[in-house]
Amino acid sequence: MTLLERLTGITPEKLEHKADRLLAAGRWGEAKLAYEDSLGRLNRRPGADAEMQSRLETKIRRCRNALAREHRQSAADLLEGGFLEEARDMLVLAIDVSADEGDRDEWMQTLETLAAHGNGSEDRAPTLAPPVRAFVTATLRPEDEEYFHALCHTLPDAIRRAYQNYGEDFKCGYIAINRGDFSTAVRHLERAHGQAKRPDSHIALELATAYANLNRYTEARSLLGAYLKHHPDALPAYRLLCEIHWESGNFDQAFQLLAGLPPELAASRAAASLEGATFERAGRLESARQHYRRFLDTYGWDPEMGHRLARVCRDLNATQEALALYRLLVENGRSCSARIAPRIRYEYAELCIEQGAQDTALLEMYLALAREIPDRAAHCYARVAQLYRRQGHTHESRRFRELARRIEATTAATGREGDTP
Repeated sequence: MTLLERLTGITPEKLEHKADRLLAAGRWGEAKLAYEDSLGRLNRRPGADAEMQSRLETKIRRCRNALAREHRQSAADLLEGGFLEEARDMLVLAIDVSADEGDRDEWMQTLETLAAHGNGSEDRAPTLAPPVRAFVTATLRPEDEEYFHALCHTLPDAIRRAYQNYGEDFKCGYIAINRGDFSTAVRHLERAHGQAKRPDSHIALELATAYANLNRYTEARSLLGAYLKHHPDALPAYRLLCEIHWESGNFDQAFQLLAGLPPELAASRAAASLEGATFERAGRLESARQHYRRFLDTYGWDPEMGHRLARVCRDLNATQEALALYRLLVENGRSCSARIAPRIRYEYAELCIEQGAQDTALLEMYLALAREIPDRAAHCYARVAQLYRRQGHTHESRRFRELARRIEATTAATGREGDTP
């Protein structure tokens, strides 16, 4: 362990674990950054673990290829909308990111075709055929097996071993859940659940998750009730039940559920988090504020609870308290060399600019956020333009305002809308 690791507690192994969670969630860009950070720290160790180096390099390539395919699909969408120049730019980005030589060669040929068309060719405007998307069947491809094992890597040991022994239908269903294909997940998981040899199988939890995402709440509640009889300490089941009650507007039932937790769970941070979230979902923001304050007073500073309290204070227009909390989150992250979540920095930046801030550090934060949160790039560049205008730099302000406008036009053309991160 290096001196920096001892001081910060951040190790390549911890960063890899974090990146695995991001990979499992399909957050390719963030996962790539985390894997690269992990590899960089590992390479600074004397006698670095060659096996771990190879594993990280493989995962980085996987993230790069996934990002490249997304950029390539964006290029196809832009081309279909008639945005030839923007499609070329997006395809160049896909080529730059991709680690697959075959994909790069194919896309370079397409790029040459697009360039010829842009230079006055009278041929019909080219198109990009949509990439073939393999349908998940009960026979897993090697890459699906690899993805399944990456998903399981984030689970507790006992549950991971159980999941790996549940058979092909379960694996296909679990992969489908994590890809957002809940109808396919139900089809596979119902078969796996019906074939389960033990009544305490964890398959019920995943099937309930798929049901809940299809708004089949009655079936999900029934499965979860039976599951909790065998696993009364299964926090994910309580969390899912809370989410079902929230979506159904049954907030009193959610509070009753939390009040009946086993003692060891009731005293946990996770239970406190669920109770606070229930207050928020019920619109009882002042109760949520007091709840989070009590938690922090009792247990000390906690970044997640601090962020929740900051968000609630913001929504209650308790701006100064919210700013103090966001500042604490950002400064604590910097002091331990931790990467601060883009969402937190975005919320902090928005509060600062609304309070009239115009410093260069805020401008640089928005420039970084435009890269880290592509769905909010137009808004971030508009904020940069606003800050330059406040500073009296009219030329730079116009430049970034035009950039924001172009990104908004491209987003509208491809049918994607930026969500607040």
